[in-house]
Amino acid sequence: MTTPPPERQVVLDVETTGLDAARGNRVIEVGCVEIVGRRITGRVLQRYVDPERDIEEGALRVHGIDRARLRGEPKFAAILDELLAFVRDADVLIHNAPFDLGFLDAELERAGRAEACDRLAPWFAAGLPESAAALAAVVVLGIALFALAAALLGAARPGDLRPLLAKSPPERGNG
Repeated sequence: MTTPPPERQVVLDVETTGLDAARGNRVIEVGCVEIVGRRITGRVLQRYVDPERDIEEGALRVHGIDRARLRGEPKFAAILDELLAFVRDADVLIHNAPFDLGFLDAELERAGRAEACDRLAPWFAAGLPESAAALAAVVVLGIALFALAAALLGAARPGDLRPLLAKSPPERGNG
């Protein structure tokens, strides 16, 4: 018997100035979508952040967010309480958790809030096989990020994920 998914989940994604938090790259955008009972509720959190540094060319090609767009945006520390409140009491789904959590941990350290790191531990890191975790995260993240993008364009409507999550993954061939 499988355990049902948690009632409240938040899909979280970040965009960054580059690939390596240890080299001083920073978060430039945080996006979250709330899911309750496998339904996208329409509640989202999206914030741009001034990274106080340049954006590497490779990262710019991925997300298209340039330094000029971020001028005047708050620093990460200024959005931290809002982010933590949004994810409070939810299981957090993160597609590329080691990458995103590495950046979030670094930002929390910079803000003097390292104790908050545990709140952002992703749901799928707690016991699911790696392949199942990756599949679940990709499916949910893709759907939720599409909803987030639509929400930001003013076109999102709460949606029911049950039909999508109930489908079996495609069969894998031998090869």
